[in-house]
Amino acid sequence: MYAPLSTYTVPVSPPLILLDPNVTGVAVSLGANLSSAEAVVIGSNLADLVKNPDFFSSADQWYASPGNYLSVYWAVDSVGGSSGGTAEIAGQVPGSFWTVTTDSAFVWQPIRTPPATITSATMTVRYRLATLTGIASATYVFGVWDPAGNGGWAWYTTGSLSTSTTYTAQTFTVSNITGDKDYLVVAGIVVSTWLTNSNVDYYIDYLQLTIQTVEYTFSNSVIDLNVTSGGPYYAWLTVTGLSTQPDLNCNITLMNWTSYRSEPIIIENGSLITNRTSEVEIPAPPSALYVSGTIEVSMVKNSALNSTINLILTYCTLPGGGGACVSYPINLTLDPPQATEQAQYNQARTSDDGVAVTALKWLRIDTDEVKPLVKKGGG
Repeated sequence: MYAPLSTYTVPVSPPLILLDPNVTGVAVSLGANLSSAEAVVIGSNLADLVKNPDFFSSADQWYASPGNYLSVYWAVDSVGGSSGGTAEIAGQVPGSFWTVTTDSAFVWQPIRTPPATITSATMTVRYRLATLTGIASATYVFGVWDPAGNGGWAWYTTGSLSTSTTYTAQTFTVSNITGDKDYLVVAGIVVSTWLTNSNVDYYIDYLQLTIQTVEYTFSNSVIDLNVTSGGPYYAWLTVTGLSTQPDLNCNITLMNWTSYRSEPIIIENGSLITNRTSEVEIPAPPSALYVSGTIEVSMVKNSALNSTINLILTYCTLPGGGGACVSYPINLTLDPPQATEQAQYNQARTSDDGVAVTALKWLRIDTDEVKPLVKKGGG
């Protein structure tokens, strides 16, 4: 006689899942087990280029360049009335009788402008200096950094900071940026102190770079990727089918949390030029504040008909397609322009006040130097 044998099957979550990036202009539908997705991408002549501009629930997509004395965190500034999350720059800059001590710290994010004619651009920010003690001065810095070559400012603005219990909101007119190019958006603070130590606490609650274009465009994340166990995995995208209009120009890339970006899938004038991305390592995220990577679309499209692109995301346990491999279907619909999305731009400009800014030659897309924001203990 044998005892009856009962067996049970328990669903196991896949080690890499797809997520909705919650980006304006993208509607995402996720399949079972978060292993398939459909996304509708809306073209507009206004394009927001910064992901997670308000730091609301995490520091995802943002990176930190701390100073010698100033540290950078993700935190909640409930006293100041933040929108839910902030980048906080805090520390003590030591004073000296003999010389002025200057320190600076920044947050930054890689962006890509769509392959379009940019007619205007604005940067909208919200910030407050909560604490500045001692004999010290503080200056805000907001800008767009061009990492090409040795790097340099494409545009920046500075201004004097005074302590406040509430946030200041400003919109600046941005110049000298072009389409189809990689940039970094940058926000930070420069502090100078003399004689006494200076305690600094500075919050950035919002930063968005918005461009207006002749064509209808989009340039942002459409699907996020997150490693839930194991890894790193090695992933790429392949086009399996498409129905495109002849005026569509589009790049599709994979980017991991260290800001490493793949070679793109390229569509020019509705024709497929390159049908797959290069391989990208997708590691586990550094903390719960980040996702592992993202699928990005940069497009120009003016026709009144949809274009559709069918993709397969393939990831393997070893590079070069080695080990065990899994494929997820992802379908993109690139929607026609929405006439109701046109809006008037705020063209107010705040001029630079001549305050010197650190050269920032270290601000480049370098996987060895990327520092994620960390959550500050105590909220």
